[in-house]
Amino acid sequence: MNLVLADEQGDIGYMMLAPYPDRKDKTPFISNRVLNGETTRYDWQGLLLQAELPQTFNPEKGFIQSANQR
Repeated sequence: MNLVLADEQGDIGYMMLAPYPDRKDKTPFISNRVLNGETTRYDWQGLLLQAELPQTFNPEKGFIQSANQR
């Protein structure tokens, strides 16, 4: 679940709100494929803390891009 916001002063922000697994294997883009369940390599070590989830406020590029499903 994502929260994207804007205010009348032109500020923009984004926060990921849903819990996200902290996996042993830190391979980028790991969530875009099926993982091998015959090994413990990809097991969860818990969930990331709220402060570790993706977030931004007034990014330098001037915009925020987010998409969910189709």
